[in-house]
Amino acid sequence: MRFSRHFLTLMVATAAVVLLTMSTSAQRPRPELSPPDRGLPADFVAPPDIGGEPVDASHFEPEYHTTEEQVQGIGPDGQQRTYATRRRVPVVPQGYRSPTLQGTFRAERMYIAPNGNYIEFIGARILSLDPQSPMWALGVRVGDVITRLDGIEIWQGAYNRNGVWRLPELENHFGSTDVRYILHGQSRVRVGQIVLDTNDNDGDGGFSPLRP
Repeated sequence: MRFSRHFLTLMVATAAVVLLTMSTSAQRPRPELSPPDRGLPADFVAPPDIGGEPVDASHFEPEYHTTEEQVQGIGPDGQQRTYATRRRVPVVPQGYRSPTLQGTFRAERMYIAPNGNYIEFIGARILSLDPQSPMWALGVRVGDVITRLDGIEIWQGAYNRNGVWRLPELENHFGSTDVRYILHGQSRVRVGQIVLDTNDNDGDGGFSPLRP
């Protein structure tokens, strides 16, 4: 009888300790509730939320619109006639005009999946390039994507104005500049080099970098 009483007392004490431990554990912060930036560097900057679903960086289909023109020609009877002809003209969507790179670019959420590894990022899709643009030296064309300049993501400092994402980072480089880019139809990230002049006349939100 004495043994049973001691055993009962031990069981009650054990249950009390277990309940106290559970109560204390419940009050401790769970690891998954810690701040989301825990462990990130002090200078960490999150990319802007430019909206939209990620698109395949390697996929690009230009937009066209059809124009109708009147042309003069000679008919079967040898008389001059007017003919209506239709022509497909590529559409240049609205984007950020870069005075330094001398082209128009559109910020997009993108992804590539080399060897099955999904990588999401923000890139600048090339919408147009001036004949004298330094970008031609890379062999790029409309539809290709720029991801970084001198190792810096192109979205750094991006802001939205009138529905268009401005990309001032495109104006922050001069001289020999490393460019990471992706040709549409491919998923491989390439690295090339272009030479940029300083830009002293920028009316679209960029600025001239100071020489060291």
